[in-house]
Amino acid sequence: MTRGLIATLCLFLIACGGASAEDHLTASQEAMAAGDYAKALVETETGLGLSPDDKTRWRLELAGLEAMARAGNEQTATKIEALASAEGTPVKCSHYVSTADQLKAASQGPQAITMLDAGLKRFPDCDDAKKAIEQSKATADDSEKSMLESLGYLGE
Repeated sequence: MTRGLIATLCLFLIACGGASAEDHLTASQEAMAAGDYAKALVETETGLGLSPDDKTRWRLELAGLEAMARAGNEQTATKIEALASAEGTPVKCSHYVSTADQLKAASQGPQAITMLDAGLKRFPDCDDAKKAIEQSKATADDSEKSMLESLGYLGE
């Protein structure tokens, strides 16, 4: 990019009042792709602070949830439950399953199992969550087995 183009772009953004919620969503996605989950979360929170339209708000919420899960944040379960409890928020069982996968990838196996359990409590007929629990039983380490047992998935 030439300096003139950069300067023009900067002037345009200043004239338009700065970055939009959609710009922050894009920045969040880029940060997430680079593995900078803290920055991704800051970008989503900043975008949400701009009172975006419903579609952009939802995409920002999902991006924030993903950033939290990929970072192994202990508040991930609280976040998804708040989203699921909010009026008009289209949380589905698949969100719980994908968030559990992200937590597992962040070496948060017990949290991942708790996420699947929460998904099953909210969506009792969710086959994907049931399959993920069964898969967890087969591949669980000691801490995951302990969580599965405490939630009633293993044992007698």
